[in-house]
Amino acid sequence: MHRLDDRLAELRKVADQWRRRAIRPGAAETCENDIIAIARKLDCQVRRASLGASGQRPWRRGANPYEELEWQDDVSDEEDEGIVLSTTSLSMTVVGSFEQLQRFLAEVESMDRLIGFDTVELLPGDTSHVELMQIELKLLLFDLDRGVDLAIARDRPDA
Repeated sequence: MHRLDDRLAELRKVADQWRRRAIRPGAAETCENDIIAIARKLDCQVRRASLGASGQRPWRRGANPYEELEWQDDVSDEEDEGIVLSTTSLSMTVVGSFEQLQRFLAEVESMDRLIGFDTVELLPGDTSHVELMQIELKLLLFDLDRGVDLAIARDRPDA
């Protein structure tokens, strides 16, 4: 029984870590503001930032979050982990020097959140300021739902 309690505590710790890193669709605007604040802190100019609609799909162990995966009615109970991946896109245009843009991307990447870079395009900036460049990027903000709680429930002796 002691080992089971230890395992349950371990799973709860992992679930708490995922919850802190996940970006619920309702919290996407806060994450967007945090990323804009990073750009401004580095003296970059944000020309455009827009959140896309949130989408959901099933999540399977080892699946690529960037690939489309259709809901499958023929998935066995053993394969269906009950996990739903929610994705919200954030499209941005950020202007700065090459070094500023590098630091911006590095800081976004180092955020302890479930954020993925879908596309990043480096383009020349304003022709009157040769040293400026711009990046057009699409970020994906991820949330895993239900499956984390489901995994804990499956390991409980009374579940």
